[in-house]
Amino acid sequence: MANPQPAVLANGQLNPQLALELQNLVRGGQKIQAIKVLRQATHSDLATAKNYIDRL
Repeated sequence: MANPQPAVLANGQLNPQLALELQNLVRGGQKIQAIKVLRQATHSDLATAKNYIDRL
């Protein structure tokens, strides 16, 4: 079984699969869920996650 990629890659960018999931949530009108997913995956604070999602 392959190890899943980390949420944040070594270059500081989000895992592409996570980024796509977040974009799909936002496009589907689930902005709050996208923030929750991002916070859980990256252990970021609420303000950082909200700012990231707002820029999608």
